[in-house]
Amino acid sequence: MAPDNVPADAKVKITVVQRTHNREYLGRFLEADYAALEPCDCFSEGQEFFVAQPWEMPAGFCPWAWADIRGQIVAVLSGGHLPGMKEPATAVAGCTDWLRPVLFFIQKIA
Repeated sequence: MAPDNVPADAKVKITVVQRTHNREYLGRFLEADYAALEPCDCFSEGQEFFVAQPWEMPAGFCPWAWADIRGQIVAVLSGGHLPGMKEPATAVAGCTDWLRPVLFFIQKIA
């Protein structure tokens, strides 16, 4: 039986693995007002999201990150075994904010 926080129709779980921060490039490439940005505040490490359909972004998910990782979600939902992954129907993906990227682990759960 699934934990209480998992919707009955969930097919994929997305876990926030890490919020990274390329601080050395912020001052180099961004205007002064943005040079002190901290890691992405849309997510927290360990946060979990559940997906039933790849076109339905979970509540509270960053739309930019969703657009970046949706292809991997489709692959996982299709049962694909992505190159290099230890387990089938799993993927590692990240958003393309390369100054403050977030790393996600995607796994099929149904």
